[in-house]
Amino acid sequence: MFSSLSPDHLACLLPKTWLDGKAKATVTGLLFGTITGVTGILLVLSLLTMYIFATEYARRYLYSWFWNTHHLYPFVLALIVLHGTARLLQEPTFHYYLIDLPSSSHSIN
Repeated sequence: MFSSLSPDHLACLLPKTWLDGKAKATVTGLLFGTITGVTGILLVLSLLTMYIFATEYARRYLYSWFWNTHHLYPFVLALIVLHGTARLLQEPTFHYYLIDLPSSSHSIN
């Protein structure tokens, strides 16, 4: 792995990717051995497929393929949730953006 950080900083930032504190995890291990890696690959492939079939040519001549591939949205959303549950870098914080907390900008004077 290439990094601009020292191994000590990486061990602190990515504690689950270091096996025994000395040996580094491999890129292959991170891509195919973690939930984050596998769901990331599946997300890229799903979105790439949807992008390809959203082109004008596909919409015009392969409309059924366009329609069927765009039914992958629930699958993509499920993968996004799974992608964040592994906590490879930090605890998930996406739910903070779903909760509207009262603040001074929302108060009625």
